[in-house]
Amino acid sequence: MFTVSELIEILKVNRATVLRYIKPGKLKGYLMGNAYRIPRKNLIDFLEKGSN
Repeated sequence: MFTVSELIEILKVNRATVLRYIKPGKLKGYLMGNAYRIPRKNLIDFLEKGSN
């Protein structure tokens, strides 16, 4: 599982961009407490489909 901070480093984008992918469901993540967690498989699926 990745955090938003880890995705910022991996994808080389800012926090707002990561959240813009997560909130509409382009990148599937889970809200745990007050922080999103993104499973590795969901990140791989997202990258294979492309960010558009």
